[in-house]
Amino acid sequence: MSLPPSRTRSFLALLGRLVVACLLAAPAPRAGAAASGSSSAPATLAAWEAAVARAESQYGERWGVYVEDLQTGETIYEYFPQRKLIPASNRKIITTGMALTILGPDYRFLTEFGLSSPPEPGRAHYHGSLVVRASGDPAIAFPGLRHEPRDPLTLFRGWAQALKDEGIAFVYGDLIVDASAFGADQNQWPDVWSEHHQQYSYAAVPSAFAAHENQLRVKVSPASGGGKGLLDFFPSRQGIVFSNQTRTIYEGYSGVNAEFNALGELIVTGRIRSGRDGEVLMVPMLKPLDYFAALMRQAFTDAGIQILGSTMIQTERSREQPPPFIQKRLAQHDSPSLNELLEYMMLRSNNFMAEQIWRAAAARTRGVGDRNGARQVEQAWYADLGLPWIEPGWDGSGLSRRNQITPKDLALVLRRMHGTAYREFLLAAMPSSGRTGTLRNRSFSSEDERVVAKTGTLSGVSALSGFVFDKQGQPRYVFSVMGNADRETHGRLSTRINSLIRLLIRRLDAGPALTVAAQPEPALPTDAELLEQKLGDLPLKPREIEAALQPVLAVPGNLPLDVSTDEQILQDRLRVLQPTPDLKSKTNP
Repeated sequence: MSLPPSRTRSFLALLGRLVVACLLAAPAPRAGAAASGSSSAPATLAAWEAAVARAESQYGERWGVYVEDLQTGETIYEYFPQRKLIPASNRKIITTGMALTILGPDYRFLTEFGLSSPPEPGRAHYHGSLVVRASGDPAIAFPGLRHEPRDPLTLFRGWAQALKDEGIAFVYGDLIVDASAFGADQNQWPDVWSEHHQQYSYAAVPSAFAAHENQLRVKVSPASGGGKGLLDFFPSRQGIVFSNQTRTIYEGYSGVNAEFNALGELIVTGRIRSGRDGEVLMVPMLKPLDYFAALMRQAFTDAGIQILGSTMIQTERSREQPPPFIQKRLAQHDSPSLNELLEYMMLRSNNFMAEQIWRAAAARTRGVGDRNGARQVEQAWYADLGLPWIEPGWDGSGLSRRNQITPKDLALVLRRMHGTAYREFLLAAMPSSGRTGTLRNRSFSSEDERVVAKTGTLSGVSALSGFVFDKQGQPRYVFSVMGNADRETHGRLSTRINSLIRLLIRRLDAGPALTVAAQPEPALPTDAELLEQKLGDLPLKPREIEAALQPVLAVPGNLPLDVSTDEQILQDRLRVLQPTPDLKSKTNP
């Protein structure tokens, strides 16, 4: 899961330089350096199991593993396969499977705009209502997708022009936003997510009408004459109540932060150094439906169209109540294909896209994609796979710690999906070791692409589930491995997973006997590597980052003059914002 918080964008930029500095300054690891008190990596699965058993006793870790041969059905290895564990972003495997089965890879989200009744020809006065019907499209003005429109206001202005083309200048009815596809529990913070995620960009709330990943982009620039920093908002500052508590400085540490308080006011704080381009922050909106409905209405006003009625946002309706009817459709917006969206979601582990797609699959089946409806649809999907005992999850992304599943059940889901017509879509969407997505910098053998799997990471949680490929390029083993701990383990969980996957590849290549020499254990992670794992695993608070930076910043010459290449290595693990015409690209952690 891509977890570094965008609200600490400027701190992370400096933190990236700190990682680079540590990497440049750190001595080369000694060959065969010991790790965890052992001089060699586990040479057999039994040795790996013994090491994990010690870790469970010493560190309170909890592990579960299940590995099966796709050709023979033989269980290759298991370790507490029926233990229920938190899967983190391995939940996205379930979301992907549900969506492919229920919606299909060619499905496109449709957003419609039209009139509730036919207009009278030649009349500027329209006595009906304007209706926007949303289906949960996650891609409208999505920062990382090359898909139009890049600005939600472009879409709204197009709708206004469609009205003008009809000769309509006065609307006596309402502006109705039909968001009933996602039910009453949208447009608010999900109560199954930990509150500490609330201000971070990876935790945007779902809504049936969504745009720009339901986030506000705030750029803080230095003021030429000193004083408060200059704020710029995208898509728009309209309706945003904010307090600018930043200040321009000429020396010293620079960093800014932005978050909504309990009253819905955006508080922007920190210091911005004179002479810099500025810092970009991404802040999840508290009520995205209300924000975008206000922007719609303003787009009509700017086009000279007066709406005399109210703005009505419908998030729920009874089964007997029909949706607002569009008698004349004036415009529609189609998303990219579901296959494209799933690939983006899985490779980058995008939480917002997963939430939207999970709910949309339920809405297609039940008419309403609230959380309870999505859980019911997921339960029915398991039954269709012949796995009715699996309990449904609590979200589509894996951000909730209430999600629990056994490694064996998740591997069985993968095996059943592998046997369907959607096999190739699933394999193409999942990260490939040493090559794509969250496995791009994670290789398990001398040959890349031997593993296609989904990663999962939360604080104290690491998981990997997918397929091990043989040398002929065919998936041979299906596996799921999960490690949970009560506290952050500084990369130990993922290190143990890496060791297990290497053993599986060696077993597959050498045969069941696996009589191979012990391999040197990788050196203990350097401080810089641990720091980078922090970037990927934990939402750090600004004060924590600033405290980590101060000792390095205080020593002249610690930071290299040119770190752009090294920073790009870090940025490859982060999602890069696509620039608007007036903004340079900024890393969106």
